[in-house]
Formats: sequence, structure tokens, C-alpha cells
Amino acid sequence: IGATHMALGWVFTESLTFDDETQSFVDLTIRSFGIIRPKNMPRVEIEIVPEQGAALRGGSDAVFAAVAAAAWTAVAEYKGSRPNVFPAVDTSASRQLRSTTS
Repeated sequence: IGATHMALGWVFTESLTFDDETQSFVDLTIRSFGIIRPKNMPRVEIEIVPEQGAALRGGSDAVFAAVAAAAWTAVAEYKGSRPNVFPAVDTSASRQLRSTTS
């Protein structure tokens, strides 16, 4: 579930603000990143499929990448086009998740 949580935040809410004038990041506190709080995570259903063989190291990286790709694709299909900004802040999913992180 941790990789799912991180991937949704990465796609929809997490970002850094850079000031072009001062050539520095505006705020580097953990709160400013827009990380989704666990209590505000949307309901996620996970199905564990039995696999033959030993578990792979770094499996959470694969989950992270798959969830991020699926979330980006879902937004693109819902909107009819891919977002042109990363994270996808101009989407209704992002606005809803950001409203719960404040």
C-alpha cells in the first residue's frame, strides 16, 4: 500500500516550487511537498496474485511505476488528453487530493 500511496501523491499532488528570480526552491519543508496523508488516501483495493518462485527485490519500485502509469493513463482517458503539467495539478483528482492534504 505504501508504494500505491507514494505513486498517487507523485502523480497528483507532490511538487516543489522553484523561484526563477532567486534561483532557489521556495520551501523545502515536508508539508510544502503536498504529500497525501495516509488518513486522506482514497480507498484502494489490492489483489495479491500468487506467484511462482521467490519474491523479487525492489518489487515496490515496480508497484510504484505501475500505479503512477495507471493513474496518469486514467486521467488522460477521463480528460480525453494527457495532462501537460507534472504533477497533474489541473485535474479534479488532484484538486480533491490536495484539498485533503491542507
